[in-house]
Amino acid sequence: MNREVLQASKNEVNSSAENRGSRLRNPREIEECLEGKRLYGDEFVGDEVAAWFADEKEATTEIRGPDWQYKYHELNQFHAYERLPSRRYSNVLSLGGGDGSELLPIMDRLDRVTILESSENLRPAIKAQYVLPEPDGSIPFPDNTFDLITCLSVLHHIPNVSKVVREIYRCARAGGFVLLREPTISMGDWRKPREGLSKHERGIPLHLMRQLIQEVGFKVVSERRFCFAPIMYLNRKLKKNFYGSRLMLRLDSMLCKLPIWNRRYHAETALEKFRPSGVFYVLIK
Repeated sequence: MNREVLQASKNEVNSSAENRGSRLRNPREIEECLEGKRLYGDEFVGDEVAAWFADEKEATTEIRGPDWQYKYHELNQFHAYERLPSRRYSNVLSLGGGDGSELLPIMDRLDRVTILESSENLRPAIKAQYVLPEPDGSIPFPDNTFDLITCLSVLHHIPNVSKVVREIYRCARAGGFVLLREPTISMGDWRKPREGLSKHERGIPLHLMRQLIQEVGFKVVSERRFCFAPIMYLNRKLKKNFYGSRLMLRLDSMLCKLPIWNRRYHAETALEKFRPSGVFYVLIK
């Protein structure tokens, strides 16, 4: 193959990759994302994924600031940890686990912990091995490695969610558990700056999350809606930690179970915001 043909071939490949990563550019496709019909960013490849990763790498740490303290222990206990078998877990992976605080309530049951974390500006709160993630979403571990994987409010920061969930499934052992916690609403229009949020984060539509979990092959042990939006609004206004109250978590869970709320992904009116805004999964491979 001569040099001109080889270069033309490379250009064609690069152009194809760029087109695949730039599918969601016309207004109709963006509207479909805001309507929850497709997940913005999931079809990105190459440079777009790398740019997204660079933007999010330290964003959460910077938004929270140096004095931020983890406040979701009771939430995790109520919706997930209490649903795990009461046994030891020999090899645990925490995706985007920050300083490891999310694992503190069950550390006495964990033998080896690995945290896959993009931020390099954290002080570890637990004894763990830290590994930097790959920008393309690959998880750098062999098949069937972990008997517990946590991924708590991480996927909505990632462009190619489908790939990462497939990677989680691949790395989990047969019979291993996976805990996922994610927002299921748009979190506002991500095309514009939003106070308290990073540049790219957006929730994952519930029906797309359900579809992905089924396609990958996980068995659902528990799917629980949480974070009834009006309660969380009061939480912010009153500067309370409703996540830390078992009574409020029970009330929140009860309200989220009512079949009367709208399922709109991107709310544009106050009434449309009366809905659960998150989902917590306990899955098994």
